[in-house]
Amino acid sequence: MPSAKAAIEQFKDCLGAMVGSIVEDFVKTAPPIDAGDADRPGAALGGRLADAFVEGAKQYPSILHPQAAPPEKTKNPWDARFTLSQDGLSQEVWLDFKALDQRTKDSNPDSGSLDKFSKFLAAGNLCFIFVRTYFDRNADGRIVYVKRDGKWCQILHLQDIPADFRRTAANQIQMNAYASPKLRTKDAFLTDLYDAAYRDYTKEIERLRKKLAELEETKATVKKAVSAAEVSLGEQLDAQLRSDSTWCDRLTMRCSGLAIGSSGKDNPSGASR
Repeated sequence: MPSAKAAIEQFKDCLGAMVGSIVEDFVKTAPPIDAGDADRPGAALGGRLADAFVEGAKQYPSILHPQAAPPEKTKNPWDARFTLSQDGLSQEVWLDFKALDQRTKDSNPDSGSLDKFSKFLAAGNLCFIFVRTYFDRNADGRIVYVKRDGKWCQILHLQDIPADFRRTAANQIQMNAYASPKLRTKDAFLTDLYDAAYRDYTKEIERLRKKLAELEETKATVKKAVSAAEVSLGEQLDAQLRSDSTWCDRLTMRCSGLAIGSSGKDNPSGASR
């Protein structure tokens, strides 16, 4: 009798194979798409994959309530979802479809936020699957699905995301479109995921500490400069008043737009300016 962990791995493999079979049945017969039909081919193909999956899932009695994300909900946490129900077992399954240009080897698309995955897992869910497909352009310039490593699609479970995944400043998880999965336990995955976030936050804290130190230095420099400028201005005004006690009053009148008095120094003609 297999252990619980072995049974979970077997379940994961069976689930991935079922999802992959549905997607493969679609992509290997999908007609070419005119390049002019889509400004963002990957996004357009991804939407088609979700709709095709829901349609193909109808032939599987164990797949209940399959749904594709509404096209207008570009920030939906899943592209497709369903409930897997078999012999009393019930699991919520979310799918994220990625249609990737095989000519772009360094593609690192956003794959979801850390918050999204945390909420999904904290709700007691385990089955989040990335479904990768690849496309190219044929001789007519139309977009077609192509095989990679002999497969029409690649199944990537959340816990097996590549070792070189990264978290962006926007809290998005990114991974290279061509990197190999890292097979690991759920515990090892959670350690990798949150350790990466911890390292990023620690770097951000250090960066902010440096900014705060720089801010304090700037504040001290500005205060010193303002204080020195005030002292200098005060000394100049004091010297001016010692030589002309009415200078301050005449300055006030100038600022008020009033005519200066008949002082010979300021208005020799005695006329208003």
